[in-house]
Amino acid sequence: MKPDKVVCYYDELAQDYDENRFQNAYGRFVDTAERSVLRELLADVSNEQLVVDLPCGTGRLMNFAQIGIDASAEMLKQAQTKYHDKTFYQADATQLPLADNSVDVLISFHFLMHLNREKIDEVFKEYHRVLKPNGRVIFDIPSQKRRALGRRQKTDWHGNQSLSSAEVSALSGFWVRQSYGILWLPIHRFPKRVRAWLHQPDTWLGRSMLKEYSSYLIFELVKCDD
Repeated sequence: MKPDKVVCYYDELAQDYDENRFQNAYGRFVDTAERSVLRELLADVSNEQLVVDLPCGTGRLMNFAQIGIDASAEMLKQAQTKYHDKTFYQADATQLPLADNSVDVLISFHFLMHLNREKIDEVFKEYHRVLKPNGRVIFDIPSQKRRALGRRQKTDWHGNQSLSSAEVSALSGFWVRQSYGILWLPIHRFPKRVRAWLHQPDTWLGRSMLKEYSSYLIFELVKCDD
């Protein structure tokens, strides 16, 4: 997989990305579920702490962060129109324009699923560099156990990567504080008119012993104190 292939894909989608991905019933369900987890995990973040959204895309989650970073110039243009008071950088996730030990929290959603394992290891090495001791990275990844139940056809790169909790726990330099599942229920198979009523049961299942059978897992990892 060539990194520029991912960037070109999102450059082309940028102008209509929000409308196509998050302004329909399914997208709103995902957005609500992710924001619920982030509000819980970031509830204790103070104004003095630095939160970075990477990749920030069109800025969907920038209300949680002060700095947004993305490799796609077109996605950044969309983000900048929404948040004139935020700082944005165009950069690859393995070469961040941030100082060592400078970030308190990294948010990294809808990203690692597009990378191979070698690239994921490189990205987390860079995350480790910029995070303060005991700094946190919050990210999502398709669940390997859920994928094993289906017959998903692999594409060239888009959303191909999935991980188990054991594999996430093995990432060098971090330990897992907690994890959540979202989209345990096959929301896309339910009528649009009832989906809003499914947030509570989906949340409960995503925090139960069965959470690894959710479509996506959200992890909170803490940088090991050197």
